[in-house]
Amino acid sequence: MKGDVIVFLCAAVLLIVSRAGAQVTNPDEEARTLFLTHCASCHGQDGKGNGVVAAAMKIPPADLTQISKRRGGQFPYDEVRNIIAGLKLETVHGVRAMPVWGRVFAQMEPTEHGRLNLLLMYLNSIQEK
Repeated sequence: MKGDVIVFLCAAVLLIVSRAGAQVTNPDEEARTLFLTHCASCHGQDGKGNGVVAAAMKIPPADLTQISKRRGGQFPYDEVRNIIAGLKLETVHGVRAMPVWGRVFAQMEPTEHGRLNLLLMYLNSIQEK
């Protein structure tokens, strides 16, 4: 099982490197690509916590489509930004940052159209009402 996770992570890194040169001009498409590249392996392509690595995790990944429901109908941008960037400790992620992508997220530019904000906008867009 552990070997399968390592193989998957290596494949994910190769996928990222292969996409590094691709330019995406549509912010919605770029946001979805960010999610699929960095989050879907654990949280699933639909964000419901059913990613291919989820079964190997000690604590199941969160259903990201329920964030707003758990926060009274409002998407908590700042709270989610802090979790993704590793500024707020989440037990499921172990250390200060997510084990796989923490460094990447922490270095994402904080500008209005930065990758982290695009990811936040995507997460907001998949919230179930």
